[in-house]
Amino acid sequence: LTCDCPSQNMAMIRELGATLDIMDMRSYFLHPEDHTQKIHVLLDPCHMLKLLRNVFSTVRVMVREDGQLIKWQYIEELHKLQEREGLRL
Repeated sequence: LTCDCPSQNMAMIRELGATLDIMDMRSYFLHPEDHTQKIHVLLDPCHMLKLLRNVFSTVRVMVREDGQLIKWQYIEELHKLQEREGLRL
């Protein structure tokens, strides 16, 4: 089962019996007709990257565990470099 991350989808995942809580991870639920079959839950990677990009562009700076800064400015500079070099997505 793949979905994006709105609260309705997270509620559905919990209702089905899976949990994506990092401290209590169970990323599957049992098939309702065949309890020997697991149905795995996966948050859509493209949507997760989009959400991360949107948050990062808003907060502008994130801090790594070791205290080093990760700046949105680095992403902007990389994008400009790629445009100058002719990279197109």
